[in-house]
Amino acid sequence: MSRLFLLCLLGIVFFWANTTSVFAMNAAQPGQRVALVIGNSAYAYTVPLKNPVNDAEDISRALESLGFEVVVGTDLSHNDLTKTVRRFAKRIKGAATVLFFYAGHGLQVNGVNYLIPIDARLAEEEDLEFEAIRLERIVELMERVPRTSLIFLDACRDNPLSRSLARSMGTRSVGIGRGLARIEARVGTMISFATEPGQVALDGRGRHSPFTGALLTHIATPDLDIALMMRKVRQDVILATQSKQVPWEHSSLTAPFLFNSHPANAAGAAGATGALPEGAAGEPRTVPPLKGSSSENVEVAYWNSISTSDNSAAFKAYLNRFPKGVFVELAKLKLEELDKKKLQPSKRTIKTNNPGKTPCKSGFKRDGNGNCAKIAQRKKRVIQNKKKTSRARDAKKKDDDDWACRAVWGRQAWHQCK
Repeated sequence: MSRLFLLCLLGIVFFWANTTSVFAMNAAQPGQRVALVIGNSAYAYTVPLKNPVNDAEDISRALESLGFEVVVGTDLSHNDLTKTVRRFAKRIKGAATVLFFYAGHGLQVNGVNYLIPIDARLAEEEDLEFEAIRLERIVELMERVPRTSLIFLDACRDNPLSRSLARSMGTRSVGIGRGLARIEARVGTMISFATEPGQVALDGRGRHSPFTGALLTHIATPDLDIALMMRKVRQDVILATQSKQVPWEHSSLTAPFLFNSHPANAAGAAGATGALPEGAAGEPRTVPPLKGSSSENVEVAYWNSISTSDNSAAFKAYLNRFPKGVFVELAKLKLEELDKKKLQPSKRTIKTNNPGKTPCKSGFKRDGNGNCAKIAQRKKRVIQNKKKTSRARDAKKKDDDDWACRAVWGRQAWHQCK
């Protein structure tokens, strides 16, 4: 009897252990980081975007090197996007940190933000609920339990679908805004926009958008708190877009958060992408990666992006960011050169009809003999002609008046008109 009881007990323990392991496969371990990364570029019914797929792929590689388990999807239809979000919802159970990154088209209607799959038409207002995904649904999934939730939205691009939707809505289209609407973050959440709420972000000329490029530059910096990281991202985007785009975030984080608390991981995360920050003029620059640390690679890339610029602000920004950098002396020399150019008087030439001679005073002009009197004679003739014309006009007026007088007084009273 005791043996049978022990065998049954062992069977229950074995079954319970296997069941627990199955559930563990579908849920994050305590302390685990889980990320959802989506990039939509190939839109079927509106203007395709160049960068989002690149942004998503390189962000996912950087996050994986920093210890995140990443659920990634690119060029997703509505059905695929829904499935990907559902898979993410299952993976974040028990996770201490969850992250969502989205690059692609998005829009706001009546203060509600929507993420746009690649197969959305949005011909009518009712299509929003069936062809787009409410951003708030994903945010709510992340905030269901207390933990650190990080959201990065590079979805504020100019969207032709919003204009076609506005035409179909008529007078109700006043609820359609530019970019994305502001979102209030709950405790433990940070929401970062590529630009200010209600504004449009740039897609970028290089491999990445200005926002994602700056994010990739700083995300692997060792021991860098996320608050300071976002300030650096904002500075880089302002410089790259010449102040046309200003990233914005709303944070309710209650504790510091470090993407990379281990310096040894920095090189791996930086090497996950060939991305380099865009130049001050918005043009992408690429150089072969160095064998040194990631910070050295960033400095070289930064310098290459501004080295040919005539914008003194770009070199001042370099000195502020890399006060002990390799190119400090070159930056100072470049600033001195630009300052000298500002102080140099502009070379203006005064054109005269006869170089080497004193110009004629106003109203006079030199002729072939160098005299200034000819234009005065011409003016005299013009005045004489005007006087002749005036006398002829006065004579005609007098004749007209005589005939009018005669018509009034008649032939017998002609003397009245003398």
